[in-house]
Amino acid sequence: MLLKDGPHWAYSRKVMKPQFTRQQIDHNLVASERHLQNLFHALGRVDYNGWTNTVDFMDYFFRFAMDSSTEFLFGLSANTQVCAMVREGKMDAKTNIVDMDGFEEAFKRVQTHIGVRMKVGRSYWMVDGYSYRKACRELGKINDSFIAAAIINAKNRLAAHKNEPRNAIEALVVDGHDFGYISNQCRHLIIAGFETTSALLGFSFALIEQHPEVSRKLRAEVLSRFGTDLMPRQPLNFENLKNCKYMQFVINETLRLYPAGPSIQRVAIRDTVLPRGGGPDGTSPIVVPKNSTIQLGIYLAHRRKDIWGEDANEFVPERWEGRKKGYGFIPFLAGPQGCLGQQYSMTQAAYVIARFMMKFDAMEKPIGQDNLRKGWKTVLSPGNGVKLRMRLGEDHRVLSALDFPY
Repeated sequence: MLLKDGPHWAYSRKVMKPQFTRQQIDHNLVASERHLQNLFHALGRVDYNGWTNTVDFMDYFFRFAMDSSTEFLFGLSANTQVCAMVREGKMDAKTNIVDMDGFEEAFKRVQTHIGVRMKVGRSYWMVDGYSYRKACRELGKINDSFIAAAIINAKNRLAAHKNEPRNAIEALVVDGHDFGYISNQCRHLIIAGFETTSALLGFSFALIEQHPEVSRKLRAEVLSRFGTDLMPRQPLNFENLKNCKYMQFVINETLRLYPAGPSIQRVAIRDTVLPRGGGPDGTSPIVVPKNSTIQLGIYLAHRRKDIWGEDANEFVPERWEGRKKGYGFIPFLAGPQGCLGQQYSMTQAAYVIARFMMKFDAMEKPIGQDNLRKGWKTVLSPGNGVKLRMRLGEDHRVLSALDFPY
């Protein structure tokens, strides 16, 4: 679906679209809580004052997004957070049942090569070689092993539920596709499902930490609606998270400044004329011949001062008060080829942010650490990681102190 046009694209989108309904997203939040608890457990014990160790949260967000998205799409979680805890001795290996152990390392190797291939455009074929092909084979082997297990799981569930698919892989199985086709579709979905979410989470937390007043306002809103981790109020579902106005402002502003896809290409399928883009000031019509490559600068459009004001490069969530989204804001693109997973990704981000605000009351980065340094491989993400430590909320600190080994 990510690489096709025409009938192939239309079919893939038709199959996938029913899997991204509000009901499906809500249902997945139950699983998301389980994966988030794994993340909290992976952070380890806190010190006497309630602070966690300083860690690179991008590793944790990567695994959370991977585990949650695979369960959402395939009905079976990759369990990468559990795999990491088993390797680090934080969890008994017997709990590690179905996994994609090794995926993280293999994916990062492939991602590095693909990032370079994307940057060189039509000369991508020059960025090749044994190490790249080997990394692709390793990644494919891990993917196929997991997808084979997911297909078996899907067939068993479908047999018990009258062939009513509830996720992407079940929909593909019902349509009768062979393993090769399902595997190719699922590989695209795996990457699309977790990369955008983990990048959004990374930049969100980096920006929240850098702006204490935003952090205070955001936490106040979350606590007033959802309570604390130990004394929750209303459930964290799609509707309630959507109604958290300031949180939505924070997420929109993060996506404006740091869209996962900062630039995208389109190729003209026929001679055409665009109404703007020509002339000395770019406001006149411009001829676009057939087969011309058009570069859409989403990152630059999101920072245009004529659209966003003189503070376009600043993180100001309040700018979204009363503002309607238009074509000046397209972090997930727009129109017929807009991202199907937009609401899924934004709901996942809102859920994680809310749960962290309910559990922790402060965060800080190491001196000299730049959590907003940009890196662009397959998506725009924090290039230097997001290194932070968190402090438990007061209610948790009391319990933690009682349990602290003197």
